[in-house]
Amino acid sequence: MRPDVELEWVTHLTDAELATAIGDGALSRARGLMESGHVGSPTTNAEGTVIICSVTGSTGSKYTTVIRADTAAQGTVWHGSCTCPVGSLCKHVGAVLLYLRSRARNTGSRDWEDMLESILASQELESDGDLAPLGLQVGEVARTSGMREGRRHLGETTGSVPRLRLRPVVRGKTGRWRTGGKSWQDVTTSFNALQQYLPDHVRALAHLKASAHGTRPEWQRAEDVYLDELDEAGWAALVSAYLAGVDLVGTGSFEKVLLAPGAQLAVDLTTTDDHTLALPYVRIDLGGGHLSEVGAYPPARERTAVTLEGDPAHGVSAPIGDGTLVIAPLLHPVDTPLRRFTEAPVEIPHDDQAKFLHGYLPVLRQVVDVTSTDGSVEVPDPLIPQLLLTVRIGPEHRSRIELVFRYSGGGEVVDVPFLEDPSERSIARDRSREAALLERAGRDLEAVAGLDLPHTVAANLGPSDTAILVDTTVPRLREVGVLVEIIGSAADFRRATDAPRVSISSAPGLEARTDWLDLRVSVHVGDEEAPMESVLSALAHDSEVLVLPSGTYIPLDGPELAALRRLVAESRELTDAPAGTVQVSRYRSDQLEELAHLDLLDSDIAAWANSLQALADVAGRPTPPPPAGLRADLRPYQAEGYSWLSMLWDAKAGGILADDMGLGKTLQTLAVVQRGKEAGDVGPIGSPDGAAPVLVVCPTSVIGTWVHEAERFAPGLKVTPLRATATRRSGTLADEIAGADIVVTSYAIARLDAEDLAGLTFSALVLDEAQFVKNPRTATHRAVATLRAPRRLAMTGTPVENSVADLWSILALVTPGLLPRHDVFVKNYRKPIEAGDQPEVLEELRRRIRPFLLRRTKELVERDLPPKQEQVMYVDLSPTHQRAYDRHLQRERQRILGLLEDIGKNRVSVLSSLTTLRLAALDPALADREGTPGEHSTKITTLLEQLDAVLSEGHKVLVFSQFTGFLKAVRERLRSAKIPHLYLDGATRDRDSVVSAFRGGEAPVFLISLKAGGFGLTLTEADYVFLLDPWWNPAAESQAVDRTHRIGQERPVNVYRLVSAGTIEEKVLALQERKRDLVARVVGDGAGSGAPLTAEDVRSLLEE
Repeated sequence: MRPDVELEWVTHLTDAELATAIGDGALSRARGLMESGHVGSPTTNAEGTVIICSVTGSTGSKYTTVIRADTAAQGTVWHGSCTCPVGSLCKHVGAVLLYLRSRARNTGSRDWEDMLESILASQELESDGDLAPLGLQVGEVARTSGMREGRRHLGETTGSVPRLRLRPVVRGKTGRWRTGGKSWQDVTTSFNALQQYLPDHVRALAHLKASAHGTRPEWQRAEDVYLDELDEAGWAALVSAYLAGVDLVGTGSFEKVLLAPGAQLAVDLTTTDDHTLALPYVRIDLGGGHLSEVGAYPPARERTAVTLEGDPAHGVSAPIGDGTLVIAPLLHPVDTPLRRFTEAPVEIPHDDQAKFLHGYLPVLRQVVDVTSTDGSVEVPDPLIPQLLLTVRIGPEHRSRIELVFRYSGGGEVVDVPFLEDPSERSIARDRSREAALLERAGRDLEAVAGLDLPHTVAANLGPSDTAILVDTTVPRLREVGVLVEIIGSAADFRRATDAPRVSISSAPGLEARTDWLDLRVSVHVGDEEAPMESVLSALAHDSEVLVLPSGTYIPLDGPELAALRRLVAESRELTDAPAGTVQVSRYRSDQLEELAHLDLLDSDIAAWANSLQALADVAGRPTPPPPAGLRADLRPYQAEGYSWLSMLWDAKAGGILADDMGLGKTLQTLAVVQRGKEAGDVGPIGSPDGAAPVLVVCPTSVIGTWVHEAERFAPGLKVTPLRATATRRSGTLADEIAGADIVVTSYAIARLDAEDLAGLTFSALVLDEAQFVKNPRTATHRAVATLRAPRRLAMTGTPVENSVADLWSILALVTPGLLPRHDVFVKNYRKPIEAGDQPEVLEELRRRIRPFLLRRTKELVERDLPPKQEQVMYVDLSPTHQRAYDRHLQRERQRILGLLEDIGKNRVSVLSSLTTLRLAALDPALADREGTPGEHSTKITTLLEQLDAVLSEGHKVLVFSQFTGFLKAVRERLRSAKIPHLYLDGATRDRDSVVSAFRGGEAPVFLISLKAGGFGLTLTEADYVFLLDPWWNPAAESQAVDRTHRIGQERPVNVYRLVSAGTIEEKVLALQERKRDLVARVVGDGAGSGAPLTAEDVRSLLEE
C-alpha cells in the first residue's frame, strides 16, 4: 500500500454496512480469512479510491479483488469485484476491507512489521527527490517468424496482427520519456535500480515482469514483455504498477495509452430475413460510470479493431479517438471454444432460434453479456440459481431434508438436483453461480446434519437434528440467501432455559435383584418430563440434544447427562438389553460410584455402590472375628483375605481370590464358609431357614484335598464329594448330597450333570483352579454359567495364563457384566493391552476389576515363607546328541517357516514341529522314535550327577517334565542307578497313596508330570525342584514349584531349570521373559505369560 495514502473512508466502514453489502455469513468468513493471514499486500491509487489486492481463498486458490470508491458522493459509495466464482461483493472483498480498516484504525499501535514498513517508507520518501520515476511504453512491433499467435482482432479468423510490447522508460533531461537503452533487468534487478528509481516503481515493474515471464517455458524467457502473454495475475500486476504511479506511454501511432478498469465480451442479437445474427463486441469500463462499446459490428458505437490479448485472452486493446489506445483486463477470460464464437457473426436459422434461446443462450450468458439493442429478438430473462433446502416434518419431531438448486426467472421455476443425469438435463446450469452459492453458504450448510456435499444431499433426521436445524441453522441459512421450505407442522423448537433434573432409580428391591439392575431414568425440564424411550434413544444415538414432546430441547453435554450417556453406551456393550431399558451390572462399582457422586442414584442403589467400592480397600476395613468353628490361626494376610471374602459374602457378590499358589486360598475360603454356616446361610438342601450348601467345583485330583482340608480346619462342616455322574448314582442328586454343607465335585461332572446341578440353588459357588474354565467356548464354561448361587468365588493362582481373555472368562462366571461382551472386550481391552501401546486401557481394566480381585504374591508375604533360590543350569549336549538335534533343526525349521504365513490355520502343524525340536533337545530317541530312550540324553546324565550330591545331604527332590516319555526314561535310569523314587503322571490310578508314600519318606525322589502334578498337591517335604524342560507358559512352571514352596515349608527351596544349551530350549526361556510381564501389568505380579504363540514368537524360536 502506498505509504502516503490515507484511507479515511475505510476507517469509518462499519460491520453493519459490510454485512448489508456482502451478507452476514460472508462477513464471518471474511473475518476468518483476514485473521488467518490470507490477505496479501494491497495497492491503492493516490486518492485511495481504487484498491487492488490478492486474497488466498479457503481452498488455496488465489483471487484478485478490485475495490472502487466514490468519496465525492454523499457518504462514500463503494463496490468490489473479484475473480472468484461469486464475482463481486464476496468474502474476499470483505477480507480486504477488514484488513485495511484494522491497519488504519491501529496506526498508533502497529506491530513490529508495520513499524519497520513505516520506517522504510519514510526513508524512501525522504530520498524521492533524488530518485527518478519509471514509465511503461506500449507500442506495436511486427510479428516475426516463431512468435506466438497470441493476438487476434475481434471478428477475424486470420491475419498477422502486430504485438503490443511493454518496455520500461525513463524521463530524459527534457522531461520526455525515452528508453535510454534501459532494459527490464536494468530497472528491476540490477544492483543500482533502487538507488536510481522510485522504489514503488521498481517493485511494481519487477512484479509485472515476473508475472509475464512466469507464463513462458524457461528457455523462452527473453527480455521483452508482451501484453498478449499476461494472464490474470499479469494483468493484476499491470494494474498495480499503474496505481503505483507508473505512467503508460504511447509510441508510434499511439500518443496516449489508457488503462481501463475492466472489459466484458458481449453479444448483440438481431434478426434478418433468414437468420438471427449473434454479433460480438466488447464493453470497456472506462471508470466513473462511463462505458465504451467497441467492435466491428453494431451495437458498438466505436467501430474499431478490438484485439483479444492472449490465448486464452485475459485482456483486450482497442484504439479509440485520436491516437488513444485503451487496454483493459477481461472480467471473464475468453478461452478457445468461446474465442471461436468471436471470430465472426454467428448465423442462426429462424427454425433453430427457440433451440438457441433455451438450450445455448443460458450457457452463453454465463460468460458474456447478451442483449438485443434493436429489440428484434425477445431475449428471455435468465434463470438464476438459488439453493433450496426442503424440510418435511414428520411424526415424533423427525424430518426428511433435501437440498437442490432452484432456477427461476421470467415466471419459470425449475428444481435441479446436485448430481443430475445428463440424459435428463432440463436446463443449462450455471456452474459458476452454483459454486458461488455453495461458497457463500458453505459453513452454514456444513452444520446441517446428514448432508455431505455434493455426494449426500438428502437425509432423514432424528428429533435432535431436526430441532437444531429448525431453531438455529435455518435462520442462518436464510441470512446467506438459501431458500428454506418447511412442509408440515413443526413444533416450536427452542432451547430450554431451565437446567434439566436427572434421576436414576430401580423398581425392585435389592434383595430381589439378580446380577443385573434394571434402571429407570427420569429427565425433567420445568414441569415437563421426557419419555424414557426418548432419553435412551437420544443417548444411544449420540445425539447432541434431547427433544421433549413440546419441542423444548436440552443439550446432552452436561456432566449428569454425559455420565448417563456413558452408562447407556456401556449397557449396550455389556448385554443386549430390551429397547427402552437400561441394564447395568451390579458389579460395575466404578460406574455406579460416578453416578452416585453426581447425586443421580436413589438411596438403595447408592448404598449398594458404596458397599462394592469398599471392597477395593483390603487393608482399610475392619476384620470380622474368625468363626468359632475354625480350627486354624489365620496369618495377617489370610485375615485380610477372609475379611474381603466376608464382604463379598454379605453383599451376595462374586470375585476372584488370586493369591499365589501355596498361600492358603482353600483355608481362607473355608473360613468364610464356616462364617456363613454360623450365620445361617449355609446348610443342607431343604433347610427350613433357607440355608443351602456351598458347591465347590474343582479338578478331579483336588476333590480329596478339599475333603481333608475341611476335616482339618472346619470339622463342623459336613463335606460330601460328588464323584459319580447321574448315570452311576443309585439315587437322585438331592439324595446324594442330603445333609451336606459343602458339595465338592469335578469340572467333568459339572459339565455332564449340568441340568441336575442347575436345578438346585446353592448358597455359594466356588470354582477352584478356575483356569480350567478360561475358554468361554467350551461346554464346561457354559455348564458352570447355568449354576445358581447368589455368591460366586473363583480361586486361581494364575488368573491369566495365555491371554487377558482368560481373565474375562473367569469374571464372566463370577461377576457377570463387570466386563463388556467378549467381542467388545477383545477389541477394546485385550488387543490394546497385549500390544502394550495403550497404558490407559490397562489402567482402566485394573480400576474396573480392582474391587473384585484380590491377589497377594509370595514376595508380599515373604516373611511367612523361607527363601526360594532359582537357577538356570545350562547343559552342553554331547557330540552325538548335538548332531542328532541339528539334523532335526534343519528339517523342522524349513517346514515351520513355510507354515507361518497362516499360523491360525497351521497352528497344530507348527506346534507339532516345535514339539519334535523340544524332544530332540531332551533325548534324540524320543524325537526319532527309535533307539533306547535315555541312552544318549545328556540332560539325564546331568540330572543324575546333581541328584548324587543333593541326596547325599539328605534332601528330598521333585523332578518335573511335561513329557511322560522322557519322565519314564529318567525313571529307567534311576532304577539302573539304584536310586529310590516314586512316579506320578495322568495315568496313575492310586494318586493319593503315591503322594502319601512320598510324604511318608518312602523315597527321596518324586518324578511328576507337569500336567498331573501342577496343582492340587502339597509337597512341602521336598526342598529341591528340578524342571527338566521349559514351557512357553511360565505359570505352569510356577505351579509346579509351588507344590513345595508354600505355607508349611520350613526350609529354603532350591529350583534348578535344566536347559540344553544352543537349542530351542534357550529360545523358550527368552520367550518366557518377554511374555512374563502381562499378568504383572494386569493383576500385579509376574507369574503368568502373554498371549498364545504368534508367528513372530515362532520365528524367534528358530533364529540362528
